[in-house]
Amino acid sequence: MSKGTEFLSDTNIQREKEEHLKSLISSDQAIVALQEEGNTSKMAETCSARSITFIHLHAETKDPVYLILAKSAASVAVDVARLGGNKTELAIPLLGLGRIHSKLNEHQEAAECYKQALENMSDLSPAVVADIRIHLAASQYKTGDKSAVDRLKKSLADLEKADEDSYNKNVWVSGAYMKLAELLKSKDHLIKAKEIIDSDPRLTIRLKQWTELSSKLK
Repeated sequence: MSKGTEFLSDTNIQREKEEHLKSLISSDQAIVALQEEGNTSKMAETCSARSITFIHLHAETKDPVYLILAKSAASVAVDVARLGGNKTELAIPLLGLGRIHSKLNEHQEAAECYKQALENMSDLSPAVVADIRIHLAASQYKTGDKSAVDRLKKSLADLEKADEDSYNKNVWVSGAYMKLAELLKSKDHLIKAKEIIDSDPRLTIRLKQWTELSSKLK
């Protein structure tokens, strides 16, 4: 593992441990090291990871400044990925930017990011594809396309059947059930999400998100 990749790994691990300041410092270290290594792709991935850290800080503090910082980092990730010239590498940064637009209730812009992510992918795993389609359907539903819920459910079924790292899969599947719970005001989907979260002690951040959603749906 290169020094830059090692710092990127630290960025993600520290974020999941809710060591946000350490995660941001590691992301800066990763960007510098990856630039020296000439790894533009991983630099874009690092910017996306940095954006997620700001999202988590917003969840903790409710300070809108963190969402602005998250949007900026996600936009930079897309721009850096474009510099690499590999269309496939644009998919994940575009997914990240779409998520920020969703959090800002910019659902049309979010849907466009998700569409572009799907258009730019070629060798992403079926699980990643299904996850992006879930986000797209949720945004389309929020723009008024009620038929999108059927597409969301279909993509969730695809995701549940896909072969994927257990942590990623549990995060994505629980998130999909939470989206359905939010869109349909469905306690059944909320319960299903909780069952998945309870089965994996690594999903500490997802548990906090579930608790907040549960409170809103009461």
